Amino acid sequence: MRFVKTLGGPGLVAILAFASGLLSRTSDIPLRHVVVSENGPADMHVKAVGDLNGDGYADLIVAGTGGRAVWYEYPTWQEHVITDLGAEAGWSCDAEVGDLDRDGDNDVVISDWYRQKRLVWFENPGAAGGSWTMHVIGGIRAHDIELRDLDRDGDLDIVTRHQGKAGNAIEIWVQQPGGSWTHRTLACPAGEGLHVIDLERDGYPDILIGDRWYRNPRGQPEEDWQEQVFAPEWRHAETFPWAADINRDGRLDIVLSPTEPSGDTHRISWFEAPRDAVGGRWREHVIDGEVETVHHSLAVADMDGDGAPDVVTAAMHQGKDPREVKVYRNLDGRGEKWAKQVLATTGSHCLRVVDLGKDGDFDIFGANWSESRKVELWENLTADSKSRGKRRQVTTAAGPTIEVWHGERQRVGHLGIAQHDFNLLGHVSEPEAIRSLGYSLNGAPEIPLGFLAFTDDLQGGRSPRLVADGDFNADIPLDSLRPGPNRVVLRATDRLGQSARRIVTLERQLGSCPLPVRIDWSKVRNPQEVGQYVDGQWALGDGGLRTLQVGYDRIFLIGEKDWQDYEVTVPVTIHRVTETTGPRSGSNGLGIVLRFTGHVEGGPRWSRFPHAQPKWGYQPFGAIGFLRWLRGAHRPPTKQFYPGDRDGGVNYGEFATREGSAYVIKFGCETLADDAGGEGVTRYSFKVWPAGDREPAAWDWQVTQRSKEALRRGAAALLAHHVDATFGNVSVVKK
Repeated sequence: MRFVKTLGGPGLVAILAFASGLLSRTSDIPLRHVVVSENGPADMHVKAVGDLNGDGYADLIVAGTGGRAVWYEYPTWQEHVITDLGAEAGWSCDAEVGDLDRDGDNDVVISDWYRQKRLVWFENPGAAGGSWTMHVIGGIRAHDIELRDLDRDGDLDIVTRHQGKAGNAIEIWVQQPGGSWTHRTLACPAGEGLHVIDLERDGYPDILIGDRWYRNPRGQPEEDWQEQVFAPEWRHAETFPWAADINRDGRLDIVLSPTEPSGDTHRISWFEAPRDAVGGRWREHVIDGEVETVHHSLAVADMDGDGAPDVVTAAMHQGKDPREVKVYRNLDGRGEKWAKQVLATTGSHCLRVVDLGKDGDFDIFGANWSESRKVELWENLTADSKSRGKRRQVTTAAGPTIEVWHGERQRVGHLGIAQHDFNLLGHVSEPEAIRSLGYSLNGAPEIPLGFLAFTDDLQGGRSPRLVADGDFNADIPLDSLRPGPNRVVLRATDRLGQSARRIVTLERQLGSCPLPVRIDWSKVRNPQEVGQYVDGQWALGDGGLRTLQVGYDRIFLIGEKDWQDYEVTVPVTIHRVTETTGPRSGSNGLGIVLRFTGHVEGGPRWSRFPHAQPKWGYQPFGAIGFLRWLRGAHRPPTKQFYPGDRDGGVNYGEFATREGSAYVIKFGCETLADDAGGEGVTRYSFKVWPAGDREPAAWDWQVTQRSKEALRRGAAALLAHHVDATFGNVSVVKK
């Protein structure tokens, strides 16, 4: 990153190897010391970061016990006053940034520790400017504050904790419609320190303190939060925790740092997460075997750009010399070899780690809580010494970014109505650091979105339709769209309070898609001219429409929900069949879905289609004509009929295929007279043959389906299930 203005000279930089088996580095992380202000508020107990002016870059926030709270605007460090209440307030020791009132700008939650002894939030005046408005949340002061959407209702809730003997309670403040708060207290051992993060990756944030964590009761904060002790051998109550994937095995580990009192010693360690976070054993790995218990700062980020998470901490100024501000570098990327890089020996308090310039490296911001009014920053120059724009795996956010697949101007309805929802697809960066993701339609309240991949927990709220962490798929009901342009605002907020917005214009049109339909991809500029993306990322290429993202049920939808009897013909090139699929996925498959009208909750198999975002109930539909790789990716697939009202396909022999080759699939449906019991009757006909060969005269199979639940009308869907494929020119004719 680079600043417009920098003050001060280079900081003290040294690197030390310590503990058994540790290595040294040939070069340090390039960090430049910057004095943001020589005259910050008196007794700066509070440091926080977040974008306060809506320019997309994080700003720095400092508040002191004298009642003054200010923010420094990136990159000029111009000071702005949030409040200056003098003797009427004494701010300590934490603050968090987030859009509490969902008006599009970030607000500040802070505790008046020394005067009124209460929790408040300051409302951002926004672009119009003016004074920040203070709102009282409740009469319980807080040493630690976290903002998270605990119940996934789209607004931010608050978790706080006192310190010392009074730290024997966790306070949970759940935001209600209209901005009121419901409060409950969760008993815990005395101490300080708090981190709220989704440890189980089930979509619900859990509460982490010291040697234990509390399991979120599935978004019902008033219910029992089950206590899980993971480090019974820790035995130090005053501890800051942080969760991050230290050894990069896909699970969130826990780092602990002793914070108080001065004069005692303890250790800094990380605890390796087991496969089962609830019942498994968390193995301790010591980072530094003996430190004074004044390390009142803790954050985890990839500071040197090698893809491995490092640990940032500092001793407070009241500790013994040397009062180090330092980075523990994760040398082997597995948390077994560490090296210490010392940035300063003047101490600091409640450090924050943030990518201020959004250039891909992390900077360190802090200040001592007394005896100095200097606001300090250690500017990371790693991005200046490496190629810019290289994406790295990190464990804290560089400020989220939102990628919208298929464009920021999209339309629906011009081809009639194919399904109940419009699917807005994309990806949010660094999902492990994201606190919340949601969308707002035409200024309506924000609707939360899932952004974590499925883990085979049917009640966890995740959907198999999301292939990778960070993916999102907004089910936007068509009946919520007004004619003409609709404004969709996507917002992601990370746990540092930084937010990103992406605005999409969704044009609601009125049209139809009568049969026959013939799609020549060489004449199509945007696939939405001829159909609708339902799942995954697709792109036009040589030969047709290809799945850029391989995974569960990649679907492109053609036609209208009122289509009844028709026949689809499409050549398909098979590029790759994945070795594995995933939870609830079954075997790889490639084919055509007939009479599809969108995903549902519930459906004919209610217990299998619970609530999730996006919805993932795939039945009822008409039927699927499939090639299924039932015996593995390297064996011939089976020709299969898959009914639209239940699981369990009917197999009709194997069909030899080769990766890189093209085949033609033809699949049709024809309505017959209802049977005497009132069940609908449809004849489905399927054939497949190598592209370039003459079409066989006979069908490979014909099935007569009788069902009250399988749909009798619906659109046609191109389906690639864990197969990388290109769909060629499409023909749909009446049957």
